[in-house]
Amino acid sequence: MVKQGNLNIDSIKRKINSLVGSKVDMEICKGRKKAKKISGIVECTYPQVFVVNITDGLKGLSKFSCAYSDVLCGNVTLEEIEEA
Repeated sequence: MVKQGNLNIDSIKRKINSLVGSKVDMEICKGRKKAKKISGIVECTYPQVFVVNITDGLKGLSKFSCAYSDVLCGNVTLEEIEEA
């Protein structure tokens, strides 16, 4: 699970980079106790953001990009889905 804690930006980047091609569940905090849950596959990583192909969740969107700082701040949490 990638979420806030004793992490820094570099460790978050390394962890998410290791998740490229993996299925993940994400929870995105939208403020005032509102959150969206989506599932997808981590497509690629860039120096400031990473991109997730959405398979279930936000209607009308096929991709979601997120900054590593959002993970660090706790606005976004990721959890890898283990394949059975």
